[in-house]
Amino acid sequence: MEKRKLGKTGLKISLLGFGGFHLIEIPADRAADLLTTYLDRGGNYLETAASYGDGESEKKIGEIVKNRRDELVLASKTGVRDAEGAMAEIDRSLKNLQTDHLDIIFMHGVGDEADLEEILKPGGSLEAAKKAKEMGKVKHIGITAHGQPDVLLKALKTDDFDVMMTHFNYFDKFNFPKLAEEFKPLTEADKEELFANAEELGDYICRQCDECSVSKEFGENIKDVFRMEGYFDRQMYDGRPRNPAEYALRDRLRFWFGDRELAENRYQNLELKAADLLTKEAEFKACKYRLDIKNKLEIVDYKLGESDVMN
Repeated sequence: MEKRKLGKTGLKISLLGFGGFHLIEIPADRAADLLTTYLDRGGNYLETAASYGDGESEKKIGEIVKNRRDELVLASKTGVRDAEGAMAEIDRSLKNLQTDHLDIIFMHGVGDEADLEEILKPGGSLEAAKKAKEMGKVKHIGITAHGQPDVLLKALKTDDFDVMMTHFNYFDKFNFPKLAEEFKPLTEADKEELFANAEELGDYICRQCDECSVSKEFGENIKDVFRMEGYFDRQMYDGRPRNPAEYALRDRLRFWFGDRELAENRYQNLELKAADLLTKEAEFKACKYRLDIKNKLEIVDYKLGESDVMN
């Protein structure tokens, strides 16, 4: 499997990594089969977190790591923000993973600048990570975040982190997952086919076209409004009835990144909001991706504007 250098760490990791979250959902023997198959086929990056099943994911990975430690790059995460607690969690992770060191320890799920400051301040978890590095318990220090990039950009300027991680999927960013073998970028035609036909995007998710097909004059305003909706709830509430299980899953995932307040604040600063654009709706052309622009603007006004009920 193709391997690439990971930032300034010098580590070479496989194009396809193995995330440990869903190991908490399957039996230990099945987890062992998956991990073994991944390593046997050339993968070498295993990543988990202390919080995944309160250590259960780490323990399942540890059963494989203890026999194949020299074959892999091993990463875990701590969500604790104070130095004493973070060091205790790092030690627990090492025990669970049956190893004497981590290649990467991530400061996990950093949500905003206040959260980052807790990590960076004297007595914060970064202090523990640096001490663990001096002791040989970890080799590199990283940071993870979901949602907006602001906090990672600020973290980058501190020069304290070797690795940064954020979400990356085509539902949110419209990029197709990389193929692990014989990888090559999608052509523009391939991307357009994906944007047009992807079931997850359907006829509701705004594609943020370079040039909006709905309106030459107000296209940028329309895109701004729908981008704020994406920040708010990933455009996952669309006013359509679904079976209870699918509704419950979407309702959980729509606020996964915790950016509601950010979206509300930025929406208020827009030059034209959904209610303003609805007064222009008679001038709009049909969206090339079949979005019902009027209906979508009404939903955004309900989510972020003044409307108390959805029309």
